[in-house]
Amino acid sequence: MRSMGELMSDQSPRMICIDDDPLALDQLRFSLDEIRLPIRCDYFGSPAKALSAHRSNPADLVLSDLRLGATTGLKLIAEMRHYSQDGIYMLISGQADLESALAAMNYGDVYRFFTKPAEKENLGAGLCDALSELNARRLRSVSLTTLGAVEQLTIGVAAIGLNGELIFANAAAKQIFEESGFFDMRGEAVIRSVNPEESRRFQEFLQAAASHPGDLHERCMFRFTMPEKSTPVTFSLSYSAAGGPQDQPFFNVLVLDPARRSMPEAAEIAAALNLTPSEARIVHGLAEGDNMEEAARRAGVSLSTARSYLKTVFSKTGVSRQAELVRLTLLACA
Repeated sequence: MRSMGELMSDQSPRMICIDDDPLALDQLRFSLDEIRLPIRCDYFGSPAKALSAHRSNPADLVLSDLRLGATTGLKLIAEMRHYSQDGIYMLISGQADLESALAAMNYGDVYRFFTKPAEKENLGAGLCDALSELNARRLRSVSLTTLGAVEQLTIGVAAIGLNGELIFANAAAKQIFEESGFFDMRGEAVIRSVNPEESRRFQEFLQAAASHPGDLHERCMFRFTMPEKSTPVTFSLSYSAAGGPQDQPFFNVLVLDPARRSMPEAAEIAAALNLTPSEARIVHGLAEGDNMEEAARRAGVSLSTARSYLKTVFSKTGVSRQAELVRLTLLACA
């Protein structure tokens, strides 16, 4: 079985680094290892080999030396763009090349320029900016009309990367993240509980879900709890596969905080989905994150009766899985 660290590494953005000076390439490798950003790095001393690797599997980010023997970093980036228009391309070189690099940035070919030797602070800050830009470019591929509609929903809607990094959140989700008291959103835009043990469990949940996305309907709910809070904040997740080299997999998330009235009442569910009150009580329990046993107990019926109700609900709504039913319910009542 693969470790969580290996899984997280596989799902991180990938960067190709090129420098034909072995010592400079080793120094860059050392600096990036110390910065410890969630980036997988491949190192090449040959521009031709770097281009071949990029052609076979386009990288999310490219960091190239400006002077590469018979060619230049600018020419290499121009060739790489044929295989990935959406990649983030950066240059690194000495002060003597600063004017040429800045000119390239003005034409929009290069996102960032670093001078040698690159200080860890500047390199780390620049790469954090590049990761933010990468997420922003992915988000811009989503229809503005769709985003506008999502912003109007009273239920929290978010998109998160496979390691929990926040890609998008509508106003309702942002309010829950910032004001519910369950989350620590300082610093990096990564979903973290104020309870470190809860954060660890959430990371394990995400890695298990990403490893077996076909099974996600079996365990699509994650509850964040706190001893001093009477109700949990619940995530209902669905997996979205990659749509291309630059479009990495991610999770769509409905963010539910009953304390903020993001959860519909059973009567609302009954009206929205044309269910009986008894059927709606079972669906209400499932939407709050209960399993079937818990939902049946709260509705005051036996487990076999609850399952019979659920079978009827599936027939009425046209869905066949609890995860689909929960998402349909929450969106229908939003």
